[in-house]
Amino acid sequence: MTSQTKLEIKGNLSEHPLCELLVEITEANLSGSFRLTKDDQKIIIYLNQGKVVFAVSNLRQHRLFSVILNENKVPKEKILRLPNVANDMELSANLTAQNLLSQQDTNKLVSKQIEEIIKFCLDWKDGEWIFSSLARIKENIHFEFNLQALLLDFSRTVLPEDILRRFESNRESFGIKPDSSFDLNLQSHEAFVLSRFEKEFLTLDEIDDLSGLPKNIIRQVLYSLWLGGFLYRQHWKCVLSENKISDILSARIRLVAESQPEKPDTSASIPTETDSATTEKTPSAEPETKETKEISEEILLHEYLERVENAANLYETIGLAIEAETAEIKKAYFAQAKKYHPDLFYTNAELHKRIELAFTHLAHAYETLKTDNSRDLYNYKMRKELLELKEREKSGISADESNLNKQAEQAAENFNWGLNLLQENESEEAVPFFARAVHFDGNNALYHAYYGKALSFNKKNLHKAEAELQTAIKIEPENTTFRLMLAELFVHIGLKKRAEGELNRLLTIVPEDRDALALLDSLQKK
Repeated sequence: MTSQTKLEIKGNLSEHPLCELLVEITEANLSGSFRLTKDDQKIIIYLNQGKVVFAVSNLRQHRLFSVILNENKVPKEKILRLPNVANDMELSANLTAQNLLSQQDTNKLVSKQIEEIIKFCLDWKDGEWIFSSLARIKENIHFEFNLQALLLDFSRTVLPEDILRRFESNRESFGIKPDSSFDLNLQSHEAFVLSRFEKEFLTLDEIDDLSGLPKNIIRQVLYSLWLGGFLYRQHWKCVLSENKISDILSARIRLVAESQPEKPDTSASIPTETDSATTEKTPSAEPETKETKEISEEILLHEYLERVENAANLYETIGLAIEAETAEIKKAYFAQAKKYHPDLFYTNAELHKRIELAFTHLAHAYETLKTDNSRDLYNYKMRKELLELKEREKSGISADESNLNKQAEQAAENFNWGLNLLQENESEEAVPFFARAVHFDGNNALYHAYYGKALSFNKKNLHKAEAELQTAIKIEPENTTFRLMLAELFVHIGLKKRAEGELNRLLTIVPEDRDALALLDSLQKK
């Protein structure tokens, strides 16, 4: 079997920028996908025979739903009536099926979406990339847009010093492309440099002599003309050597051949990589489906978290209207609890914290709304808050101030619940309440300190506990109570020297602090 390593190339965008990678793949006429990762941002760009045909991103701003709203093509309320608006492919199909947009207009919006995704990641100065000839988009998914124009516009925004770093040797040479896109609008100095080229390739030194322009301007112009598809470039630090391109193409042909059933007729010709009848049978379809599904699931997760975290009431937390039936509430809760339970996301500590907090909100919403009595009481409270809001508006309190007041109230309420549980030695149960208090009011040192204290009872959370206590001290450096709590944590962990250091810092603030002196004395006697 063919090794997949020949069909994959990996690197970092700091060494090989995306704009240059796209030019290489385009000139090599390759098919496959780029997987780009930067922090928690993930993007996949699909190419078919050197053309970008699709792209998908895990960022909400790049969803088709967001693009449609930004372009003011369809009212938001009409889109929300469509099923599964989080799935871009289903949304585009439903827009046409429901006669909300023509097929042509829908395709233009998807092309706009692809363009916005690529524009976004062209600016990445670092991040990991993987080009795979194995992961391909289906043949029927093909959207057109002008990549050359996009790269030409982008090249004009790159800083001159950054461009100079992309030219490592004067041995590099450039030659004019016979099929250049002359319909693109060139600036006068770009058109002048392009006019210096005839049939032969010119080195950088020769171009400098012929143009008579300053070196930094020449490099900027050459970079733009190359990215825009007007020039070929030779003898530069590229990713795809001729041997590498040959390996990818030959490996693809062997994969297609290996995927075919054996035939008695040995004279049958080997299908080429562009044979659409064989494309679906190659292993290429599976990685593409898996990758796109993973990103779609990640998008849905972040949309769920944003909805819960920004919900104005318990109905928004659970994702239903106030008029929803009890059965609907139950169904919605269990569906989300099953899909987004914190135990399913324990590998990512930061994400797990958000999911755990969101799950607590979700469970609280369900417990409140699942019975008629508690739901009626909540509805009464919500109506009362609405009346109070109107009264505050009459008094001249702004919406932002009102929202801050509400968040402060929620933070204080959660802190009190957590404190009661902690005093009853229910530290595990207290943790999510303190976490919510910190979420609603992140500048309150008291909330961070007690969140850290509650976390400290679980050995798995000792580092997080220290971080919360350090945050409390950073907010209120003169607070001796928080410093004593941190010293006690260090004693608990077994870090005697760090505990002594924290106690000594405390005593510089309050030299006669009895608790600190007693703890320091006990440590020195050990």
